[in-house]
Amino acid sequence: MNLHIDKAGRLVLPKTVRSQLGITPETALELVQSADGILLGRVAERPAMQQVDGLWVHQGTPAANADWAAVIDRRRDERADSAWAPPDAGLS
Repeated sequence: MNLHIDKAGRLVLPKTVRSQLGITPETALELVQSADGILLGRVAERPAMQQVDGLWVHQGTPAANADWAAVIDRRRDERADSAWAPPDAGLS
């Protein structure tokens, strides 16, 4: 299949190809360049949280409305409360 690039540098994928591959206007694509040409494919989705050196790290896009300072303060309060809680009666 031959494709052409317009003056603006755009490449149009035929509708049959888009339909077969499930490519919609919202689909993120990645272009990989090599000596032989280019390869176009979907951007690989990765989980938002990944463990790095024993710590969980958020790798995704942060929520636009998240109040991270409040989230961190709440978690610190939870840890402090559990540290000062009396020991379980069944453990003595």
